[in-house]
Amino acid sequence: MDQLASARDRSSYVVKVDFTDENGDTVVPTAATWTLTDGNGEVVNERSQTTIGSLAATVYLALSGDDLEYQTDDDDDTQRLLNLRVVVVEATYTSSLTGGPLPVKKAIKFKIEDLPQVPVPV
Repeated sequence: MDQLASARDRSSYVVKVDFTDENGDTVVPTAATWTLTDGNGEVVNERSQTTIGSLAATVYLALSGDDLEYQTDDDDDTQRLLNLRVVVVEATYTSSLTGGPLPVKKAIKFKIEDLPQVPVPV
């Protein structure tokens, strides 16, 4: 599983996804979807099996707002899991060696970073 740098609470974040075949060569998938979960495997912001429309060997998934909402909990372990995000990408491609369609699945994880509350001047 790839580990990315932290995202900031309710900001914007771009996840880069590279597709490769069984030899590690770049490949354009024939179909692809992505799902966003927290560290407990719960779907975040209804981002389940979201279709990737513009297929290419490299795609960029834009996350923002509720996708990146920092959660608080009295239990530190629970809070860590709530603020972990996992993007699971599932795709199919046609292999130059064996034909297709062949499945490819990858997971990319990152943490949500809490930002301190900035007081409003009175």
